[in-house]
This record gives sequence, structure tokens and C-alpha cells, in this order.
Amino acid sequence: MAEKMKYIYVEVEERNGEREYRHRAVKQIPVSITDITAWADENYAGGMYGGDAPENFDGRWEYDGGEVSCELCKAEEITKEQYDVLFRFL
Repeated sequence: MAEKMKYIYVEVEERNGEREYRHRAVKQIPVSITDITAWADENYAGGMYGGDAPENFDGRWEYDGGEVSCELCKAEEITKEQYDVLFRFL
């Protein structure tokens, strides 16, 4: 039997040199994850650049010796209906 899922909306601010970007995404996660903020911080903001192991400094994940950094701005649970609409447009 498949594990039940819940839906979250996530925003991450990326600083890359002098440029700033805001990434927005929706994710499905198992209902067994109770702290969605910690999950999103570690798995989304802390995993945006894949292979490079980031370091966390005061809530910011730094890559390439600080050249790029990502910080979780928002993580909130949303409904399945909200997820379906946002998934189409993000």
C-alpha cells in the first residue's frame, strides 16, 4: 500500500554573486514528516545544487565557498487542490 502524502509550497532565495533569485515549488512529501520547515530547509534549500555538499551558516546554505547561497523563505502545507493548480504554473 502506498504511503499517504501531503503537499507543501516552498520558496527559496538564491544569491549567486551579485544576483538574487526566488525559487518557488510545490512538493509531495510523506505524511510521516511532521516538521515541513526542517524538511524543506535540508532537502530543498540545502539540496538545490546537488553534488556540491553545502555548509549551513546561520540558516543559509553556502555552495562553492560562499559564491552561491540559498535560504529557505517559506514552507507551508497546502491542499491537494492548491497543489494541482500551482504544479501547472510553477
